[in-house]
Amino acid sequence: MRILLVASIAQQIYCVWRLRATIQIKACGPYLIGSVATLPIGLYLLCKTSASVFLPLLGILLIAYGIFAVLKPTLRAGTDPLWGRILAGALGGITGGLAAFPAAFVTMWCLLQGFDKHRTRSVTQPFILVNQILAVAALMIVRPINIGVTDTFHYAAPSVLGAHFGLLIFNRVSGSTFNRIVGAFLVLAGLGFVRPF
Repeated sequence: MRILLVASIAQQIYCVWRLRATIQIKACGPYLIGSVATLPIGLYLLCKTSASVFLPLLGILLIAYGIFAVLKPTLRAGTDPLWGRILAGALGGITGGLAAFPAAFVTMWCLLQGFDKHRTRSVTQPFILVNQILAVAALMIVRPINIGVTDTFHYAAPSVLGAHFGLLIFNRVSGSTFNRIVGAFLVLAGLGFVRPF
């Protein structure tokens, strides 16, 4: 878990910096309200409950939605209601605390609303960064011995390198191709969660 958090925070700092011209912090507000409310639930489940109970269910959901995104990469613009943004953020708070994977539901929501790739990234990148920082801070308070990050800093460089190449691809593909790529990665992430523990 701590390796995922350290690598993800390094990656998100890099991505937020690179995409800073399009980042919409204000638009992230409802998602963050939802996630801050439920992040403690995810962290509690991480600390107290077997991941083998929850992660396969998350994996099945990601696989199903990933397949949908691959097959139908462009959707008509939705109304983007406030309750939906808060709910997507709340679900992200749970998965962020439990599996260091906060963006799945926010990404799904953005795709369902028909957001283009730039608008989606402008919301998800800062959302991930804030959630990962909050998760690390909470874990350092609750379990300081187990969350020490100094021995995991060497994972940051490969993570940033991967983000660099990911942004190169992001800037060179169309919105529908981007959605297909996101869908494929959601399927891969889901398969990782449903593997036997």
